[in-house]
Amino acid sequence: MDFLAQLDASLLSRLLSFLPQNLALSLAMLTPEWPQLVAAHLQRLVVSTGSQLAPLLSAAGHFSRLQELTVDAIASHTISTIDSHNISTEHFWKTATELLRRLNTSRLEHITVRGMFEQTDATRSFLKELEDSVRRTATIKRLQLEQVLLCTSFALDYRVLRILNTASPALVSLGFVQCSDTDAGARAAFSGAISVALGQGPLAAELLRLDLSRNSLGIGGAAALGQHLPCLVKLRGLLLAGNALGPAGVTALVPGLAALAPVLKELDLALNGLGTTGVEALIPSSLQLEILSLRGNWLGQHDVEVLPRLLQSMKTELTSLDLAQNKLTAAGVKGLLEQLPDLTLLRKLNLAENSFATTGFAAAPFGRLAAAAPELEELNLSANSLGSDDAALTSIAGCLPKSLKILQLSGSILSKEQLQQFLSRLTDLPYLERLSLVQARLDDSCAALLGSWRHDGAQAGQEPLPRLRVLDISGNLISAQAAADLATALRKNPAFKRLIGARKPAGLCADSRTASGYTRRSH
Repeated sequence: MDFLAQLDASLLSRLLSFLPQNLALSLAMLTPEWPQLVAAHLQRLVVSTGSQLAPLLSAAGHFSRLQELTVDAIASHTISTIDSHNISTEHFWKTATELLRRLNTSRLEHITVRGMFEQTDATRSFLKELEDSVRRTATIKRLQLEQVLLCTSFALDYRVLRILNTASPALVSLGFVQCSDTDAGARAAFSGAISVALGQGPLAAELLRLDLSRNSLGIGGAAALGQHLPCLVKLRGLLLAGNALGPAGVTALVPGLAALAPVLKELDLALNGLGTTGVEALIPSSLQLEILSLRGNWLGQHDVEVLPRLLQSMKTELTSLDLAQNKLTAAGVKGLLEQLPDLTLLRKLNLAENSFATTGFAAAPFGRLAAAAPELEELNLSANSLGSDDAALTSIAGCLPKSLKILQLSGSILSKEQLQQFLSRLTDLPYLERLSLVQARLDDSCAALLGSWRHDGAQAGQEPLPRLRVLDISGNLISAQAAADLATALRKNPAFKRLIGARKPAGLCADSRTASGYTRRSH
């Protein structure tokens, strides 16, 4: 009897969980008995153009514990340059269809399909098999289609609409991300058909999460969706990022949003060009959200009066607020802080890419943030010109909320002089576990300063950042030796675990292309 068959089931499952998928499936091909043993212990399966498809097909019927399936024609999950290979798109979808037909889907809960850029016989066959799988599998809870072309100027693929009309009641999360052609007629057909199918189909009473991001729905699509939103009586999450809604589009959504206000907890309206008018249009909805994203919506310093008014109805519920990639600038953030309502449950705030840490911000009541959000754990201040103005730099450093666990300062201007000023004024952050200084213009002298700052504080019995576990210095000109010295200084605290972005010395680097001895941003 082979050794795999002799292993305890829980031990075998744990062993396979540490192996890359391709390696585990290659292992399964070594003897006739192993495909069943290996497949029976995999809970997540990714099928891509870089996958070894023969082992997948051989083991397909034995995935008795499979819960998540991803079919991805975009990413290439290659493991080794010897065994991995790319295949034609047509052959990939034919094989994926056969795999889906053979799969044991008795426990399958999540299906994600990504990267179907054209309608061919092979892709249509796959969608037909997907329709059959969703219909016959009573356990599927989440279906996510990303960059799957369902609608062109010529036709709408009604197979997906049949999925919405015949899916099991277990399906509570649905995503169609970038699934419509850029043609105006295609967008209108897509949004209208999806809205009607959702509003009048069996999913209306059970759907908890709907993701229609990046479909360029526009005003017409928003009107169609808004008309049927009240039918989704349990909807908790609505993601509409990148749909070119504008003020008119979001206004068309307001009646539907108002009807869902008691149950809706997450709303993503990022990258929709809302501006002041669009944000103000949302106020009558009296939303009671836990998660709100207004990222990239052309919000400027004159929009800060409407933001606090919008937040008023959700001030006791909101846990995450994303205002990144706007144009609030120093005056805007100052005004926002002055009018910010108490957000007693807020744990995550993203103010990245607003260029506010400049001249004039020193007078802003940055300390108001800690008072208004006493539970704040994650703060993103990346790419805000931090370090360009000394007064603003020290003002922010001295008023950071003590409750923080994650602080992102990537893209800041922290050369040695600025870093020294920042550290000298930095408030006690007793709970901070992760600090990101990616591409913050650090060099070897900055690395030495960080190390000595931690060391000197510890010697004085007041070690700064006592719970720091991770420091990310990717994308900075820090040599391998300086990074190694910094890591040594940081690891004197048992809590510290990882320095990200530190390069190995050139002699130890396996890849000669990255043997320069300087840190580079990791992906």
